[in-house]
Order: sequence, then C-alpha cells, then structure tokens
Amino acid sequence: MPVALRRPTEVKRLVSCPALRSRTSGAASTALLLAPLTATVIAGCLPEETLIGAPVTASIRTATIELDGVSVSANDVVPLPDGSLLVDGTAADRAVLVLAPADGRSPEILGEGGEIGAVRSIASAGSTTLVVGENGVVAVQAGALFRVPLEPMLGAMEVRSIAALPRVEAPSALDYLVATDAGLFLVRDEVASPVEVDGAGLDVSLVAMRGPGSAWAVDDEGLVRITLGATLDDAPTLSRLARLGAITALASDGEGRPWWIEDHTLFSMTRDQRVIARALPLGAGLAPSGVTAIPSDGELWVHASTTDATRTGLFHFDGHEFRAVEGEIDAMTLRCASGSACIGFDGTGEMAWITVRHGASLEGLTDGEAVHDPITVTIAADDASHVASMSATVDATTLPITGSSITLDPATIGVGPRTLVVTITWDDGTLPRVVRRSFTVEPPATWTNDIEPLYRAQCADCHGPAGPSARRLDSREGWMREIDRILPSITSGAMPLGRPRLPDTTVALVRTWSMAGFPD
Repeated sequence: MPVALRRPTEVKRLVSCPALRSRTSGAASTALLLAPLTATVIAGCLPEETLIGAPVTASIRTATIELDGVSVSANDVVPLPDGSLLVDGTAADRAVLVLAPADGRSPEILGEGGEIGAVRSIASAGSTTLVVGENGVVAVQAGALFRVPLEPMLGAMEVRSIAALPRVEAPSALDYLVATDAGLFLVRDEVASPVEVDGAGLDVSLVAMRGPGSAWAVDDEGLVRITLGATLDDAPTLSRLARLGAITALASDGEGRPWWIEDHTLFSMTRDQRVIARALPLGAGLAPSGVTAIPSDGELWVHASTTDATRTGLFHFDGHEFRAVEGEIDAMTLRCASGSACIGFDGTGEMAWITVRHGASLEGLTDGEAVHDPITVTIAADDASHVASMSATVDATTLPITGSSITLDPATIGVGPRTLVVTITWDDGTLPRVVRRSFTVEPPATWTNDIEPLYRAQCADCHGPAGPSARRLDSREGWMREIDRILPSITSGAMPLGRPRLPDTTVALVRTWSMAGFPD
C-alpha cells in the first residue's frame, strides 16, 4: 500500500542574497534565504560567516589487522561509531569480511569477502550501522553482522541510499527510508510501502536522518524534508526546497540541520532556515566532494578532491569553525565515524587512521556519581609522550593536577551538583581534548539521616529487638561494634539475608560513614 505524502502547506524556494565576504578567509560567502514562492522582496539577509581556524596537523598511523599472523589487505573499510572497523579484504589469498574491535580484541571473520560489495552509503542510528553495498544492505550491531532482508520487499531494485529513523513514540524501534532506482520506500515492521506525492513516486538519490521520524532527501527537484506519521495510515508531510544545481552529497548534523554539496559547493542550513554557501580555503583544483556529519559529537568532516581523485583534502568542523587537516592523505578514500578520527585506505590494501584529536578518559569517577569523601581521579591520555598540558576545573574553579591525578575534596568543592572539566593538549598539532564528568557532592552520611533508615528498611526484622539474631543493629553503637562483619557481608551480598543485594552506592555510603568516624 503506497504511503501518500501530504501536500505541503507552504512550498519554499531558495532566494539569493548579495555575495558577502568572510572576514577570516576573504572568500565570497553567499547567503541564501528560504522564502515562500509568493515572496517578491527579501528584507534583510544576514549571513552566518564561515569561520576558518588554523590548520590542524593530523596524527597518521598505520592500521594493521591480522588473522592468525597474516595481515588483511583492505579492499573497502567501514568505520563504526565505537571505533571498530568492518573490513572487506583478503588474507592469504582468501576473501574475508572482518570485524576488528576497537578494544584490542582479536579480529573476527563475519563472512566472505565481497559479501557487501563496493560501499555506496553508510548510515548510523544509535548502536546500529547500516552499510549499503552493491550486493545489498547489512547492519552491524554489537559486533554481529546481519543482512537486512530488503530483497523480499523490494525485489531486485538497486538500493542507492538508506536512513534509519528512530520512531518518535518508541526510539528503540527503527523505520527505514530506502532510496532505490524505482523510487523511495518506507520500511516499517517488515512491510515496504512506496512514498508517493499525488500518486507519483519520488525519485530520490540520497537520504539522511534528520531526527526521530524525520529525514532529509534529495530528488530530481531538490532538497526535501520528510516527516513520518505515527502509523502507516498517518500521511507523512513533505516540505520541498528548490535547488540551484546538482546535489551530490547529503548529511544531517546533531541538531538535524542539513549539509549538502551542490555544484561543487558546500551548503548548510541555519537554525532560522537561512542557507549558507560555505567558502573553504581549498587548494588549487580541489572541490568539496563529500560531507560526513557525526551527530553524537556535533562535528563534521568535509572531503575534497580533484576531478581525477589523485589529490584529496579534508576539513574538520567542530561546530564553530573549519580547519584544514594537514597530512599525507592524497589519493586516499576517507571514511569518518567520529569527530576525532577517520580511516583512510587506498588501492594498495593499506589502511591508516587520520586523527585530529587524541583520546583521553577519566578513571576513578563515573558520570553522575555521588561523592561523599575525597577521591582521586586519574587522567588517562593517549600518546602520553606528546601531552603538552593538562588543566582541570570544577565549575570554573581551577584544581591542581599532580602528575596525572586530581583530588576531588568535598570539603573544598562544596555540596551540590558539580561538573569536572579536564582539558588536554598535545604538542603534535592535534586539537585539544575536553573530557567532562558530572557528579554530586553529598553531605557526609550520618546515623540519623542515612544509616538508621537503612537499618529499619533492610535489617530490623532480624537484627532488631524482636529479631532472631543476637547481633543487635538498632543503635549507632551496635553498628560501630559490628562494622567489620557488616561491610564484608553487604559487599558480598550475603546480607541482608533473603533480600536483593544492596546497590553499590549504598555499600559505599556505609563504608564512608564508618571511615568518617560514624557521625551521629
């Protein structure tokens, strides 16, 4: 049954503004404004300038995958959001499809090489990554490969592009918008329905997730915004934006705004629906050729190349400014799945990570943790030999760092919700890394406010005046006397007897109360 799109209440077109110059690059930056077709005069056209930052030097390191001591020669590579790699290649003359986990675990053969074929499109939604290849569509999730069974629904149609859309009412469930050579289809609950306007299908070449239940698409008339209905009986809505030239690449950022390449020019849409032609400082002969948005990071990559693809360029956008990526990346095919790194590969079978921001983590503090007593947080930074500086603040108050350790002391930080912000810089030209942790400093535990209510809820039946146990815990003194028995028992889950194990936070509360001298 076809899905009929509701006619838009307002059709919009692109209206040109006078060319303006970027203060930073000196290149022309043309702003375009969305306006109703009936509009004849545009009052006020204020462009969002393309800010160009200093170039960033990429850290380039060879990515090697081995199976039983034999290196895998890559024909095609798909980076996954968790840093893993899906590699179609050969090892000892055997065609293999390999998953190389990011955590250092041994690579795993998921199938035969060539199973996917040449990659045409990649789309991610949550923990699921969809790969459209010349031989079909597969999904990678939790280290497993699943073939998406579109063939029974779409027959022998050629899949051009696909977008996985979380449902508004159930984000864990996914709908798929599938662009094929026979039109656009909505796949919901294993039922494929053609998307039509006035009884005619949409000839769509590219689709990209805009947000739950919504997508951007490119057809033969321009850029289209599609919003799905809650059920197949609820007609989706369509907003069409006319275009000036051929759109060859499409992406959607973390705020659901589209970025696209049209006639070798990069365009984006602002929050107030202005369209900006982004002027980038490209080298001679280079033109934008691809755009990859990383919604989870709020960042963006723009690929550039010469017409014969013998020279390539890469730009990184951090949500504020563009930076040219410097490094030996010519003639590489580049694919990016995070805001910090891309994987590059060429016709020789070799792969390399192109990193513009090293990784770092904080050990000893989990996000949202409750802190009662002083704790030590350790900064773990990749490529530690090139770390140039580290700084730490809690709500704008600078904290000292000893070696790579930070002490969070509730007595000096104060009670309430807090945010630790750690910034690390490296001396190799890569971008700084900022790591944040939210935590709450809680008042010290006391017998009256914390331990006695715990006793009444969990221990009184057995350890109260009428209980069968000889060990009385109905007083602060009883807990002080028995604490060396209590802590191992509640840590192991042996106590409370016959009840669910106490949460780790509750065990920690009892431990810190005892360490603080059993406050009353």
